[in-house]
This record gives sequence, structure tokens and C-alpha cells, in this order.
Amino acid sequence: MTKILIFQAFWTDGEVPCTRTRNLLYSSEKNIKLVEYLREHNIDVHFKIYDFSPERVINESIHIPYPKGVYKRSHKLNYIINDNKHFDFLFSFDSDAFFDPKDFSKIRDKINNLKENSISLFEMASLDDQTTQRIIAGEEIDPFDDYRFSTFTIQSKDGVPLQGAFGGLGGVFICSTRLLVEQGGFNEMFTQWGDEDVEVLTRIKDNTDADIVRNHDMFPFHLFHFRDMYNEDYISPHMRDERWEVCNNTENLD
Repeated sequence: MTKILIFQAFWTDGEVPCTRTRNLLYSSEKNIKLVEYLREHNIDVHFKIYDFSPERVINESIHIPYPKGVYKRSHKLNYIINDNKHFDFLFSFDSDAFFDPKDFSKIRDKINNLKENSISLFEMASLDDQTTQRIIAGEEIDPFDDYRFSTFTIQSKDGVPLQGAFGGLGGVFICSTRLLVEQGGFNEMFTQWGDEDVEVLTRIKDNTDADIVRNHDMFPFHLFHFRDMYNEDYISPHMRDERWEVCNNTENLD
């Protein structure tokens, strides 16, 4: 039986109150419900939270401390990959992301049809600050009524692509663990925000027989959060191409 890990990687944003913590508490509850649903349908799925905050924030998490404000997403995700090589697939959720139960059956069918070399990408639908606060407060609103697409492609609300983009392993994705391990995981030369997700997917696409699917019939929601864009440990003024130019080391995994 195919063995799948659903995980969320989390670290505090340095703000008080912390919107990342608020969002994770909400999204993880939703994602646990997804895990329960999948188990009810005979899928071998497990759930973990990795907390990379300086001090443990989430009691149920696996805590690996990093200094506050340090991004280093590649390094953090490679730790997770190394820790979970015994899973066939890694199903990664941004700490602010969740699926509505209306899409649970589609996710079940997607998992049941995974191939050994499968990668599935999901468009994230961003919720604004006001809608996020109302949802977390427990108001009876339908998030399908108020969202905008924000990540890999630009689409209309009926799911029709308006502008193509290749995308990357960011936000929410399912990926064959074997493909990630064989290609050395995420490139740890990317230490600030951006591009590591596109680089690793491009490398896998160019060097393997990966079966990459972009899903337009279901999508996770993304809760609004504070962005630490002025912290130079998080993102620098360097242009995208300058970051790519120096990032040639891909031998990150043991």
C-alpha cells in the first residue's frame, strides 16, 4: 500500500500577535480532518508538523530551532525529506493552507491514481485579511465566494487558465519521495525567499521521468498573513536572476 506523509512546515513571523501561528492552528485542524477522511477510505496517510521557530510554539510539533527571521526553506525541507524517506509520497502544505471538505473526495481520487513517479501541483486561492479573520472566528461563510488565485497560474474562478506558468514545489504539492531524494532535494544555496521551489521542480522535470500534473479542478485556500519582506535574512534586494546565477550546488541530501 502506498504510504503518504501530509506535513506542514512552520516558523513564527516575529509579529505579535503572530498571524502564522493563528493560521497554523486553524489550517492544521482542517488538514487533520483530511487525514481522518483519507484513512476512512483506506489510504495509509500520516500527519506531522515541523516547527522551525526559535522556541517550540506548537506542542504537537517536531521542533528544530532556527533563529527568528531566518528563511532557509530549502534547508528546512531537506531535513523533512531526510526524516521521511520511508514514505512513498510527501504531501506538503504551507502553514496557512487547507482544503475545503468539498474537495476531500477529489484528493482521495487523486491519491488513489498516483503513479510511482507522480508530482501534483495545486493552485492556491488566497483569502484576504478580512475574509481570513471571519473564517478563523468561525463565521458561517463560504470561502469559495471570496478568493483570488495567487501562485502558479492566473485563472478565472471557473478554473480556466488565463496565463500559463510552470510553477514549483511550493505552497501545496504532492511529490514522489524517490524523485526528491535522487535529485538531491532542494538547493540549499537558496537561503532567502523565492525561486527554490521552481529550481527543484525544473531540475526534476529535466532529469527524470516525472509525471507532473497541474490540478485545476480543486485547490487549497491560503489564509492571509504578515510578510516579513523587509527583513534581509528573509529576502534581499537582489534580482531573481542574480540569485539563480550563484545557485549551482544541488547535492544537499545525504
